[in-house]
Amino acid sequence: MQQRTTFYRQYGKRLFDLVVAVPLLIVLTPLMLITALAIRFSLGRPILFRQPRPGREGRLFEMIKFRTMREAYDTQNNSLPDSARLTKLGKWLRATSIDELPELWNVIRGEMSIVGPRPLLVEYLSLYTADQMRRHDMIPGLTGWSQIHGRNDLGWGEKFEHDLWYVNNCNFVLDLKILAITIGKVLSRHGVSQIGHATTEKFNGENQLSLHLRDSEKRVTVLGAGGHAKVVVSMLRALGYEIAGIYDDAPELLGIQIYGIEVRDRIVNCTLGWRSR
Repeated sequence: MQQRTTFYRQYGKRLFDLVVAVPLLIVLTPLMLITALAIRFSLGRPILFRQPRPGREGRLFEMIKFRTMREAYDTQNNSLPDSARLTKLGKWLRATSIDELPELWNVIRGEMSIVGPRPLLVEYLSLYTADQMRRHDMIPGLTGWSQIHGRNDLGWGEKFEHDLWYVNNCNFVLDLKILAITIGKVLSRHGVSQIGHATTEKFNGENQLSLHLRDSEKRVTVLGAGGHAKVVVSMLRALGYEIAGIYDDAPELLGIQIYGIEVRDRIVNCTLGWRSR
């Protein structure tokens, strides 16, 4: 499914970003100043973490965040893992997403958007499939469809699935919905880190996606809501599987409930599924 060119995508989204980002930056400046002082006395300099990230069409920009980790190296002068460098203050800043606030400046500069796929590491660019690379058809965001579905608690396959769904379906109402849900997610501090990791595991390409499926604790997606879908869902649950979602292309089936699970629209780049028909 290819993304549609709409007025909102071409012009409205930039206006939406400025209308949200400029007032937020003004209102949150006192909090950002207090945070900067706390980092200065806790970690020293630099206060800000700057790192090149790929933006739209893979073009690099310098993303700005508050620093949350200390400099620490082993005897071979290699940087220690995130778990050893992340400070108590850093964990709190990440849990509350305060570390992301300087990215509002990236939004005002047009390098990021309020809503969009999160900007990942430059080293991942060479690992993407052609379909995964489509996440760069849009400007990366402060928050996104993937973030409200689990933040760092998602596997890479799920993250790409959600990112590509957003690329295909972006609109004004959806952006408002994502922004509103994000506020609740931040307050609940859900999905800040992946299980077994201080932050999240690195992406190593398609081989990692296959490995993740084997380690997914029986979490599956059902493709197709008609025919024997109820039988399939019932059987999978009896076998101890968790149903991650049910998807179907038929418009008349969207929104119906199958044992408490709402049928969603078509799935994009699904990496794990159980076909019911």
